[in-house]
Amino acid sequence: AEAAAALEARLKLRQLNLSAQRPSEGELKARDSSLKKYEAARRKLVKLGDERERSALLAELPRLNLSKYVEEVALAVAEAPLKLKDVVPAAELCSLMHRTYATFTQALEPPLLKAATALPPPPPRPGAAVASEGESERTARLLRKRSALRLLFELVAVGVLPSPKRPLGALRDVMEEDTASAAEATRSGEPAPFGNLQVLQPFVKYAAAEPLLASPPAHAAARAAAGGGNGGGEAGGEAGGE
Repeated sequence: AEAAAALEARLKLRQLNLSAQRPSEGELKARDSSLKKYEAARRKLVKLGDERERSALLAELPRLNLSKYVEEVALAVAEAPLKLKDVVPAAELCSLMHRTYATFTQALEPPLLKAATALPPPPPRPGAAVASEGESERTARLLRKRSALRLLFELVAVGVLPSPKRPLGALRDVMEEDTASAAEATRSGEPAPFGNLQVLQPFVKYAAAEPLLASPPAHAAARAAAGGGNGGGEAGGEAGGE
């Protein structure tokens, strides 16, 4: 029952996002657009993985006019340290921004793609004082890749990103990174590192079980399974067709 309710909520969110009714310029002007309020909101964005901060921000956003700060908000979301459990609520926040500011999605996708495909730094030159990526830096980079990749596809699932083409390209890049490193290890007689295993394993599990990443008939089946009936056709471009 809990899983069905969660799926139904995400289906409703998808419908809202695909037929976004954004506030008019006059409605936005009636909101608070002060730098002080933006800075307070940005401090919460940095802590997007904190449930209390995120809930407070979701409650506050409808009272703010962040038109001048859309790119900064998008970058803060892309750089926020998220755990996998934070991805769905983070997508809710992105959905609200998407339904308020027409430029938010196009500002968000590039930094998310960059985070999802972040490569390790090149090996240091012989005699260089700076060491290569340490274990803590590597762990942080991989955790960011994992959450960014998941968030990209969650945004496809809930209708914020109009197409899966670029997220699929990011997924391909992550897989090819491991393929290339495995080939290099084979040539040198070393064990294949598969550095992105902790990124790819949970993603494969998620994607295999995620009905909202499937075709329109699967969306209808998911809606029926969630108890939502046929729900009518989906507005806007279809996200699952490529």
